[in-house]
Amino acid sequence: MRSTHLKIKSVDIQKEEIQAALKQLHSQFFRLDELIEFDSGAWWIAYDGIKPIGFCGVNASSSWRKTGYMCRAGVKWDYRGLGLHRRLIQVRVRYAKKQGWTHLVTDTTDNCPSANNLIANGFRMYKPSKPWGLPGACYWIKKLG
Repeated sequence: MRSTHLKIKSVDIQKEEIQAALKQLHSQFFRLDELIEFDSGAWWIAYDGIKPIGFCGVNASSSWRKTGYMCRAGVKWDYRGLGLHRRLIQVRVRYAKKQGWTHLVTDTTDNCPSANNLIANGFRMYKPSKPWGLPGACYWIKKLG
């Protein structure tokens, strides 16, 4: 049974057990994607007790000043519908504001639930001058203030 007392914790990516947990979660959610490196940025893991059930990350944009890129997020199937993805977006928005960033950007591909959660959190679609995502990707931006 899933708990209604879910916690999102900032994690130290220098710790071996955190790296292992992030890699395991990434492999579950992004089976067709190459495993990414968790060697930069800020990362969070969502827990049900001590069980990891979701994760997210954000990095400073490599293209724009004072902008963060929300790079990955995922929630286990049996925990979806509890607002956890929205909370994973909100934790990154708070972090970005503390960093003094003026914008957050991200992209989605064929993912209506994520798109709806981005919209609910104040993101808007936009067209970047140099798209970085997969063909058919939707690009999102939020002005922080």
